[in-house]
Amino acid sequence: MDWNSFLTAPQPADLILAVGAFLLILLILLISVWLKKILDLSHEVVRKFSHMGIGVLAALAPLYFSTPLLLLLLSLLFLTVNWVAVKKGLLKSIHSGRYSFGTVYFPLVYMILILIFWNIDRRFILLGIALFAIADALAALVGQRWGKSTSFTLVADQKSLLGSIAMFISSFALIYLILKFSFEVDRLLVLQVIALAALVTVVEALSSKGSDNFFVPFSGAVLAFLLVNFNEAQLNRFLSGEILALITAILSYRFRFLSLSGSAMVFLLATVIFGFGGWAWSVPILTFFILSSLLSKLGKNTKNQFKDTFEKSGVRDYAQVLANGGIGGALVILNALFPDRMWYQLYLLSLMVATSDTWSTEIGVLSKSNPRLITTFRKVKPGISGAVSLLGTAGGFLGSALILLSGLFFTELNGRVILWLLLLGLLGNLLDSLIGATVQGQYQCSVCGKYTEKKMHCDRETSLISGSKIIGNDMVNVASNLMAIILMVIIYYFHVL
Repeated sequence: MDWNSFLTAPQPADLILAVGAFLLILLILLISVWLKKILDLSHEVVRKFSHMGIGVLAALAPLYFSTPLLLLLLSLLFLTVNWVAVKKGLLKSIHSGRYSFGTVYFPLVYMILILIFWNIDRRFILLGIALFAIADALAALVGQRWGKSTSFTLVADQKSLLGSIAMFISSFALIYLILKFSFEVDRLLVLQVIALAALVTVVEALSSKGSDNFFVPFSGAVLAFLLVNFNEAQLNRFLSGEILALITAILSYRFRFLSLSGSAMVFLLATVIFGFGGWAWSVPILTFFILSSLLSKLGKNTKNQFKDTFEKSGVRDYAQVLANGGIGGALVILNALFPDRMWYQLYLLSLMVATSDTWSTEIGVLSKSNPRLITTFRKVKPGISGAVSLLGTAGGFLGSALILLSGLFFTELNGRVILWLLLLGLLGNLLDSLIGATVQGQYQCSVCGKYTEKKMHCDRETSLISGSKIIGNDMVNVASNLMAIILMVIIYYFHVL
């Protein structure tokens, strides 16, 4: 990437455009305030007016500016101003009554899209921001006006079926029109556009607290870029992958392996992995998901006694799915953008750590002897974070090895790589226990006195006795996974493999 282009001095015409854009943005904000005060329109209508006005302006800007520096500086300026406005409670007509960083996420994603696509093809910035400016805004307006009777909640914000339908239809129209007439994609198939619109719709449904302002344009631009550059065989694989992902999500929800939010997240991750990776990347994560889901049903009566101890147990939600598979999904996309054999090995390691941790917990709680705390090796009650047992550790290692075996059907690895993967898979599991014992939030119920990972117990708020309130089990899983991957990258860097 030519980073010098981002520091190129702007042309005089760019300066004029920047001043004009800045004044137009201020005008849109002033009109928004006026609409609220004079016409007494709702917060949501006023917010979406500024949302659409500024969004359309931002979508078109990259097509007219000759250099990106001023756009980056303007984005940085509004990111800072909006951050202060949210923290100080300013511009309430724009930010509405809810505490949301949506106006901060947008200039942030705008900067990122410029850095990614300015030297590749600026029209992907147009596509991503258009989805934010028009489709996302229409979804919110339709949902608020007519969707209350069909409302649902996946994460935190209330969504609606009618709002999601509006999101899908408008996303389909925008993607099709931009790809068809701007890119002149002759081989564009309607089914692929439907597939992309469906993904963006689910992304919006899973977003909360304004995060759709980041994830909708980012996912739309990146996925569109990959689809445009795919050949026909790859396009067909993507469509088949999304169909398989949909089936997986429906069955997971039907058999109570996952909650509705977990099934929605599985649909996104599985589409990325199945659609971009093919069978080589799909089989390992299917192995993890199917075997781990079945294992969670083993010894159900014994495990029920820990449902008030573990932060999350039983049916898995979106955060657990993302914690276990999000890194793998990111590695699949990195491999699609920058093909390298290293990504697949890191992908296997990520799933090995996730499997090792999951199986250690599922099998370890079935042990007839008490586990030991990893920091002191003293015996503790089962279910305590950071507790390890021989049975659980052995079960985790077995699960990790099965993931590696499933990957060996699709790639050749020498003995040294296999050994490092097995060692790091085990180490990642132990790191998970160590982090859980030291920094994960541990609580005690003031009513029954029970130790738990939950912030609420016996309908009362629990007392923090160790660790940090902001660090939960999902964050611990991600941290241990990343640590194992970083160690593997270091090993690659020093040419140990």
